[in-house]
Amino acid sequence: MITQEDVGLKVSPLKGDLGAVVRGLDMSCGIDKNTEEFLVELWLDKGLILFDDCPVTAEQHIELSRCFGELEIHPLTALRVPGNDELIQLPPKGNLPPPACHYDDVVRSNRIHWHSDMMYTTYPTRGALLRVLEIPEEAGETGYIDTALAYDGLAKDMQDKIENLDAVHSFIEEGDGVLYGKHWKTFRRDGERSVKYETFPDVVHSMVSVHPQSGRKSLNLSPLNLRYVLGMDATESDELLRYLVDHCLQDAYRYVHHWQPNQIILWDNLRTFHSAYGIVPGAKRLAQRTTLKNIGADGYVLDKAS
Repeated sequence: MITQEDVGLKVSPLKGDLGAVVRGLDMSCGIDKNTEEFLVELWLDKGLILFDDCPVTAEQHIELSRCFGELEIHPLTALRVPGNDELIQLPPKGNLPPPACHYDDVVRSNRIHWHSDMMYTTYPTRGALLRVLEIPEEAGETGYIDTALAYDGLAKDMQDKIENLDAVHSFIEEGDGVLYGKHWKTFRRDGERSVKYETFPDVVHSMVSVHPQSGRKSLNLSPLNLRYVLGMDATESDELLRYLVDHCLQDAYRYVHHWQPNQIILWDNLRTFHSAYGIVPGAKRLAQRTTLKNIGADGYVLDKAS
């Protein structure tokens, strides 16, 4: 078994049982096989890794990402970095400034509700590595939920109840279409959306997933995209999904990251969901992200006739 001492790294907890912090990774000379093996095992165990004090170029960002799997091209073309399709840029390059969105009395731009990446498709992302190149003076945090820990925290009768249930997910843009996990009562967008996206059919995913590598069970939910439990009475479906999402959003399963320079966060999208907390309108925040290709299709397109 390879230890952190063997590869010259220092590993510490991120928040209790949730995630890990890795310090001492130097990408200037590439990454050797022992270090790669150590980091992959740590990722499978913890689900969320913060690489602290780890300056990288775009090419080194991609090189580190490849340690954890094959990269894929993101399906939303507006997000891709021109000339380097393995990276996406947030916010998209060359678009108009994003509109200000009012969540009750709080105004933010570029906010994205709690979601699991690409759960509006049949092939959710395997994982991703995010770095923030321009950090605003306030706001701009990223939140993460460990859905494996959240599943473990459910009562046994609830685990049994949802074991074989499926939920319908849709492509939803921020704000007015959100049904679950909202912290706001009223929502208003100033002006039109600045980015136009492709359209996607509704898809169905199992509500409990088994990780294909670790074998660990997780709640397989994306609050931004959640619509209803397939085949369940509407009232019962709504009550169940509200309960499960609220359960996930408890502090014990949540980590909120306040970005500092030269940091990268890697998450296992098969056992986490996350949220971009948004920025104060007019502030600058620039991030780039790689996307790890799923290692097996997880869902199917909803048959509207069924």
